[in-house]
Amino acid sequence: MTDGWFPILKKMLYDNAQLASVYLHGYAVTNNPQFKQIAVETLEFLQRKLAHPKGGFYASLDADSPDGEGSYYTFTIQALRNALTPSQFDLLEQVTSISQEGNFSSQSNILQLKDDPVSLARSLDISSDDLQQNLNHIFSELFSIRSERIPPSCDEKIITAWNGLVIKAFAEAGLLLDRLDFLDTARKTTRFILNKLMDSPGNLKRSWNDDIANQPGTLVDYAAMILALGKMYEVDFDPSIFQMLRSLFQMMQNLFSGEGLFYYDSSFNTPHLITRPQHLQDNPIPSGNALAAHAHWLMGNYEYEPQQLDRAKQMAAQMNDLASNHPTSFGYWLSIAIRIEQTNQQIVLITANNLDSLNPFFRTYRSTYRPNTIIAAKSTRSRKFGYPNMLDNHQPVNGKNTAYICEAFTCKAPITDVETFNNKLFLNQ
Repeated sequence: MTDGWFPILKKMLYDNAQLASVYLHGYAVTNNPQFKQIAVETLEFLQRKLAHPKGGFYASLDADSPDGEGSYYTFTIQALRNALTPSQFDLLEQVTSISQEGNFSSQSNILQLKDDPVSLARSLDISSDDLQQNLNHIFSELFSIRSERIPPSCDEKIITAWNGLVIKAFAEAGLLLDRLDFLDTARKTTRFILNKLMDSPGNLKRSWNDDIANQPGTLVDYAAMILALGKMYEVDFDPSIFQMLRSLFQMMQNLFSGEGLFYYDSSFNTPHLITRPQHLQDNPIPSGNALAAHAHWLMGNYEYEPQQLDRAKQMAAQMNDLASNHPTSFGYWLSIAIRIEQTNQQIVLITANNLDSLNPFFRTYRSTYRPNTIIAAKSTRSRKFGYPNMLDNHQPVNGKNTAYICEAFTCKAPITDVETFNNKLFLNQ
């Protein structure tokens, strides 16, 4: 159940973006339909409640409302009886923890399922699909009633780093689930950030509100957008997106470099700073340095630059003791360390036709979560510049659409049929 059935929580953009990604990856690995549902409903909630009309996402929804904290999201038993048919109310009473006394304040109820949907459906002797369809009808009625209430206030700041997390989540979900609307949302948000939160020299700003972008971008803003653009490049394989990615990566190194491996959180030209902090711990969002290490890994693979991969590996290695002793405070670092230590694949797709002709290869690649692979594509018809270096020196074989699967920058024999391509790809690794 999403769209705010947890009333005491302020609904933060970064929480929802990361939760959607986690559930999406969980679905890809386990094929659990509940994980997919949670990921989809979370992203649809963001589209409804936190999207700016011109692109970009607001920072948060408050938990307070005029009738008290959380009241916007809760229902008394009598309100539920009045809103639903007897059979709908009976079903809701069987599957959620509602009661006359309530499970929140003032005899109000938070709609929380008693068990996972599969187990609930089994106990009711109906299919999971039928249960979900019936619940959807119930929630639709309750949403209609709730829409007449005064909603919680919205923090309408658009923060670059948090939007980077959202772009990545929508792009991944769009590719994996074949949701064109999610891809359109990712594109629209990317355009908004690049148009509204980047100045003419190409420097990112931290936040935007009322048509004003202010405060210099921090390390986490640059690193999050680098990773977001990396995922957006996979959507359309547009070299202009990759060129922007390359530019931001170079700027990150120039603006935030410290004396050692780690970056400062603020750029060297940020005014009025007594000292430049250098945080390493992951908090509600990953630390700027953890995201930067991921960016080095990404660019090392795209550009065939072993020194970038070495930098990522060294950064993660220096965090080993801290992350091992306090894993919950360094979760993103641990995920990067695993990615760095495992074998990575670089996937090159080349065609003498339009990129659309590569769709069978794209569909195969996008059929599951592949965290340890990097993919790039190019048509030899294109005269554009800005492609990743990993595309250099690759040509179609006998005019056919061709895939090159490489490991440690060494490519295996070219592949021209999709089935062989599928068999050679890493699966959920």
